[in-house]
Amino acid sequence: MLLTKRSFLRFFFVLEIVLFIGLYFFGPSSMYVARGLKKEIADIHIAIADVVKESKALEERIHQWQTTDFYAEKFAREQLQMARPSEQLYVITETPPENVVQS
Repeated sequence: MLLTKRSFLRFFFVLEIVLFIGLYFFGPSSMYVARGLKKEIADIHIAIADVVKESKALEERIHQWQTTDFYAEKFAREQLQMARPSEQLYVITETPPENVVQS
């Protein structure tokens, strides 16, 4: 009786250890999952740092637009193709028009 009770307790003890180790390494909240979540968190921190850096650059650009007339004039000339009344505007395109004969 004593031998079977002892072997029965050993069996459940070993089973408990095996289940604990299995869940620790392979369960829903295992070390593999924790490692993956840590990597995901690190990637998110890197993305946040990039967005903050871009935001600071845009804020600096807005500040330059608000304080300096040079940037507004540069934008008007390059993007809106505007010129002063005493200047002539030349537009250079990448593709030639169809009605021009090339030699």
